[in-house]
This record gives sequence, C-alpha cells and structure tokens, in this order.
Amino acid sequence: MGYGIIDITGERFGRLVVDSFAYTKNNRAYWNCTCDCGTHCVKMGKYLRNGDTKSCGCLNIDRVKEMGLSNIKRNKYEILDDGKTVKVYFNNTDNYFLCDLEDWQPIADMFTWFESEHGYARTSLGYDNKFMFFHSYVLNEFPTRYRVCDHINRNKLDNRKNNLRMTTIQENNINQKTYKNNKSGHVGVYFQSSNGKWVAHIGYKKRIIDCGSYETYEEAVEARKRAELEYFGYIKETGMHSA
Repeated sequence: MGYGIIDITGERFGRLVVDSFAYTKNNRAYWNCTCDCGTHCVKMGKYLRNGDTKSCGCLNIDRVKEMGLSNIKRNKYEILDDGKTVKVYFNNTDNYFLCDLEDWQPIADMFTWFESEHGYARTSLGYDNKFMFFHSYVLNEFPTRYRVCDHINRNKLDNRKNNLRMTTIQENNINQKTYKNNKSGHVGVYFQSSNGKWVAHIGYKKRIIDCGSYETYEEAVEARKRAELEYFGYIKETGMHSA
C-alpha cells in the first residue's frame, strides 16, 4: 500500500465490505470488495467513501425488480453465430447494439433499452429520473468528472467487454475520431512545409510532446503510435495494449 493511502480494510460501504487493498492507478487506490450478494469486485476507494458506489451492481437490478416487470417493453434480440455475442434492437430506432451474452442474460427482461440522442444504449431506472448506460452496467462503473468509459474501437454501440475500459478524460480524448480540419488523416501528425518533413506530437498531462520530424508520413504515424503506447498504454484505433 502506497504512502498517504487511507486503509479502509474491513469497512462497509452499502452492500460492499472491503477485503483488502488491490492496487493504485492514476494516483487512485482500488480495493478488493465482497458484495452482500456474494460477488467479488474491485472498486475505487474515492467512490466507496463518497457513496457513489454501494454494490457490485446488484442494487440497481434489485430496485428494478421491486418496481415490477409488467410495464417493461422488452427489446428484441438475437444471438449471433459465435454463440457469445448478442445483437439487441432498440425500441425507439431501427439501430442496435452489441454485447456479450453473459452480460445480457441476467437483465434481458429487466430493462427497456433506447438509443440516446448521443448514440449510446441507455435505459431508465424508473426512480428519481435516474438512467443507466449499457456500458456502465457492463463495467459496473459510472462516469465521473475525471473518468469515463472508452469504446476502444470508437463504436459507441459495441458494448462487448473487450471493447470497453474506464479511462481518464485525457486518455479518452486521444481515441476520438480524427477532426475534419486534420489534413494528414492521422491525429498528432502534420506536414511542416518550412522544412518539408512530417511531424508527430502527442498531448500528455497538459503538455505537447514532440515525437520528432520524419521524411515520410508513415514514419511520423509510427512515431505517434509508439508515443501512444508509451504514454497511454495502448495504440489509438487498434486498442493494442503495452505488455
């Protein structure tokens, strides 16, 4: 356990009891917890202490059960050929989202999923005007001021576990689509007409880091990718992580 971390081992937060310290990430402490339902999970200490996290995720599901299921308009869905992936059709549009069968089965009859105005799979929890995104359900984490869910392949409707991760706002920004005013076709790469070379750079912790100048576009792109792997631990678009 690192310096300055408050030990909360043995303490209870809602349905969760802290078993032990897990690890630190981005200067935040994470803890191994056991939920009253028997599920073991890892949660950020900050959200345990401020009350944002109270269960492994079963609390919201139980609240829906208490409301009853008679008024729920269930979504049509189909299991794809791999036997692991589900295509779930929205009730308000002709679109659909993808998820893992193991995530869909427990809640298939509990929620009605809609496509939100920003293109995410969302449902109403039916109390206090609360709603939940499907990716939050899968990761069992809700977005905060500092952390959001990142769809690695940039498809907001691909909610399979291997396409989701919680990340900082800054890390998420490097996985955005290339802006229209980017003439090179790759984020962080541009042609410098003054010397006739391709330049690569990356933003990290409010700094712009120079990744070098190169004779070819391909060399600059590779330099940018190496920087992404070094500073953020994964390569934009591919989702390839560092070892």
